Amino acid sequence: KRLVAVPVYEKQLIEEDPINGYVFDWKQKPEPTEKPIGYYAYFQLVNSFTAELYMTAQEVDQHAQRYSQTYRTYLEKQKQGKWATSVWADNFEAMALKTVMKLLLSKQAPLSVEMQQAVLADQAVVKNVDNAEFDYPDNQVEEADFVALNVSDEQFENFKQTIQNKETTLQELCDNGYEFSKEQFQILEAIENAAPVSNES
Repeated sequence: KRLVAVPVYEKQLIEEDPINGYVFDWKQKPEPTEKPIGYYAYFQLVNSFTAELYMTAQEVDQHAQRYSQTYRTYLEKQKQGKWATSVWADNFEAMALKTVMKLLLSKQAPLSVEMQQAVLADQAVVKNVDNAEFDYPDNQVEEADFVALNVSDEQFENFKQTIQNKETTLQELCDNGYEFSKEQFQILEAIENAAPVSNES
């Protein structure tokens, strides 16, 4: 009947009670540069059954670090002052809302078998639907596949430069979900394997 997920800002959280339910004031508007303190998901069924889930921004971040290899790599490289990217880093709010919604549905909603498999399959590579076998490539290192071109010319030029400067590797880009054509992959691989240019005479 109703399904919603929204970011929560400081003035909107009135009462934090995980037993009896949270109280929010949605009329309170955030400041232009204010960041969410948490994320909230709610659903109501046609029989009036309701359920909700609230996670702080810190809890969502910890969840992302636990289940996303690319996000962990991103944070490690950021600490080292190196270039890195991750779907969580680039789209944290969207991923956070998706996470609280998925966790709420998987824990509270009376899902059909089909819906349970859909929740499991989200962000996964389906191996066998009937046996509910799924792989989660974001949490493991795999060889890159030569698939459809999903990288813009501007991104490709940037990747060439960052690989040449040893700021990232081709494997890391593939692990982060970037998909290259066979020609692009070969170009980046050649740059990565090229011997460093010597400035000595």
